[in-house]
Amino acid sequence: MSKENKKAALFYIYQLLLSHSDYQNPLTHTEISRLLEEHYDIVIERKAVGRDIAILKDAGIPIEVTKKGSYISEKILSDQEISIICDALQTTNRLTPARAEDLISKISELGSIRHAAPRTVCFNLDNINTEEYIPVFYDMDRISRAISDNTKISFDISRFGLNKRLHRYASVIVSPYELLIHNGRYFLMAFDDGKQDIMFYDLERITNIRQASEMAIPLKSIPIFKNGIDHSLIGHTDTELFIDVPSIHEFILSEKQLDDYMKRLNGYPGLNIVKENDRIRMTVMIGEKTLAYIQSVITISP
Repeated sequence: MSKENKKAALFYIYQLLLSHSDYQNPLTHTEISRLLEEHYDIVIERKAVGRDIAILKDAGIPIEVTKKGSYISEKILSDQEISIICDALQTTNRLTPARAEDLISKISELGSIRHAAPRTVCFNLDNINTEEYIPVFYDMDRISRAISDNTKISFDISRFGLNKRLHRYASVIVSPYELLIHNGRYFLMAFDDGKQDIMFYDLERITNIRQASEMAIPLKSIPIFKNGIDHSLIGHTDTELFIDVPSIHEFILSEKQLDDYMKRLNGYPGLNIVKENDRIRMTVMIGEKTLAYIQSVITISP
């Protein structure tokens, strides 16, 4: 084997270990030798593979050598982590099916060859009508920079018109604090100079973002967030966010209503259920606006 091939073999052995091996599937020296010849047309003896692996280990590459073979012990992402990311990409309704499939394919390449095979077994009905909306991601970059620089931003807000298109109807100046995700949509939480209040803006309704030179109003100077952002104070409907201070609420339900209420209230703090004869007493810690919305969409009668 030429000197050039010897140098290349080191690199390709690392690549093979990275893409073909893991804790449960280590590669033997014989398997590595075979794969080098099949994929890279490099012929190398089994003993030479062992020497190259030792060189890679000495260079700081995290390779574990066992009786069953060798594998990379530390990867940027484990196959399990890659699976979680792929599932998230598959279930979001903010990406078109084609875009989700493309990103899943790219992410899968970071895992082992065994993982990179097609693995999606479900189809997301929620993104069938999703349209490509790349500007949102550029807007997120601009907003993130302003948050990091602690400066205000200005932007235009749009509404849908009769022609089914968004049209500018207002311009605002805000102190941006955080980007939030709710029901697959991106929202900006900010202090609005005009309204003198915390507001939440749907990024798909925002255009023409401009970073201002004026410093943002400190978040902790706002009484409700004097100790920092408390996400338990953020209430929501299916389509919007708002500040909603939780308090204890108590109400009486029929057994027929219990399942519907539990589907919507399970997970809220202070949830307690007590049966009293043929009725059920439920208490829960929740904001009034959020509870009012939940009760408005529950259709089962007492």
